[in-house]
Amino acid sequence: MNRLMPRLVAAILLWCAGSQCRAEDIAVAQYGNAVNAMPYAVALEKHFFQEAGADVTAVIGSNGGGGDMRNLLAGKLPYVETALPPVIAAFQKGADIAIVSDNVLSAASFALVAMADSPIRSVQDLKGKRIAFSTAGSTTQAFELWLMEKFGYAPSEVTLVAAGGFGPGLTALEHGGVDLAVGPLPAILSAPGKYRTVIDGGKTLPPIANTVGVVLRPLAAAHPEMVRGIIVGRRKAVAFMAANRVESAAIIGRVFKLDPAVVVECLRLLIDEGKVDGIPYWGPGNFHFPGMEAMVHAARLNGMVEGEIDIHKLVDERYLPDDLRGTSP
Repeated sequence: MNRLMPRLVAAILLWCAGSQCRAEDIAVAQYGNAVNAMPYAVALEKHFFQEAGADVTAVIGSNGGGGDMRNLLAGKLPYVETALPPVIAAFQKGADIAIVSDNVLSAASFALVAMADSPIRSVQDLKGKRIAFSTAGSTTQAFELWLMEKFGYAPSEVTLVAAGGFGPGLTALEHGGVDLAVGPLPAILSAPGKYRTVIDGGKTLPPIANTVGVVLRPLAAAHPEMVRGIIVGRRKAVAFMAANRVESAAIIGRVFKLDPAVVVECLRLLIDEGKVDGIPYWGPGNFHFPGMEAMVHAARLNGMVEGEIDIHKLVDERYLPDDLRGTSP
């Protein structure tokens, strides 16, 4: 028997037992820390999930990477938004999972930053340097490996360091533990003049699948209204953020512990100026397959994808609203 089957059976029994705490929680990588997760704060506050038929009452944050997938496979969660590489890795090991939405479509919110007084000025200065990413298997690790390949650095010429999250990475940078770190947009805007952007992800990388929505297929098939409601609720939040920026910033600021003015600027930069090759940062959920293939390439660089992978076999569009199926952002 596939070694994952006992987990799937246990997950289904847990769901059918009606555990309110677990059934109503979802997990989102970097919730409370990074802009990819901001729509969920708005969706919770405005009750968009409940209006769409998904009784979601809490979002669990994580540092990204494989932890989200372990929780999903253990049956603790009906839905997670996480990086694509650990999803592919789990699928290749036999996990009965599906990607049901393509949520964040570029690296426009990321930059590799140095301290303002650092001698590092450009990509030509990276040889021998230590660069922090969040966690193993995360989007940021894949981004950094792709950047090193793009700029011609051999693996031995740059040291990539798992910092355990964005905050720890910036702390390591400030204390000399690394030479560069991932600077998510809120952190850069919240500390003007403290960091210098060396590589802007949105201007350097093409559209690339940043985070995706993932489910266990048996659980999703048993409760399709929950999955559809989560996708629709998030989509409503993305639209609300574009149309109601001050109110959205106040909600997000409370949850993410950010000055609302900083959030307003994040929204402006990502919504008004953050498109990469015409692709928005926050998508409504429909799939941009070139961006997913780009992330597959990046995931191969960190060893999380081996051999060929048909990304279409991982995707299940049946939970998308009718107007999003078969379309591209």
